[in-house]
Amino acid sequence: MRMLSTEWWDRAIAWYLVNRGSKYWQENWENHVDMLENDHVGPLYKTILHRPEQGNIFEKHILGPQAISVSKVNLIVSIFTLCIWVVLLVHSLLAGQHKSPLGWRHFIVGGITLFFIVFARFGAKTHLGSHEHVVTKRKTTIIENQTKAAPDDGL
Repeated sequence: MRMLSTEWWDRAIAWYLVNRGSKYWQENWENHVDMLENDHVGPLYKTILHRPEQGNIFEKHILGPQAISVSKVNLIVSIFTLCIWVVLLVHSLLAGQHKSPLGWRHFIVGGITLFFIVFARFGAKTHLGSHEHVVTKRKTTIIENQTKAAPDDGL
């Protein structure tokens, strides 16, 4: 149980960090769209359309749409999962004190796990410095069909 808890705790931390990174880049993209849209397409992102109010309480509170941040839901679920695995890890460590002592395998797995948690947290940061891009531009053209015109639908 200890090994399983340690392994899944590591995965829960990785999932949490992936969700945090996704939230960062999503907000970055939203900020870009927010800044640039007026000059190009008008206030498309700033305009929110929604359904008229529903009289049905079931539709309004259970099945109907709601302004919920999907990325925040992912973060909350990943934090919950992380907490559950921490509880299971602590429980397995405390329960194992009377049955079997911690062996060298546990310390190796724990050390590797701790290393990768620290590495994922601090080694996986996004590079925000200067960099160059390699661009390959493709040229595409439309060749008109020379055979037969599309039938007239009478419209």
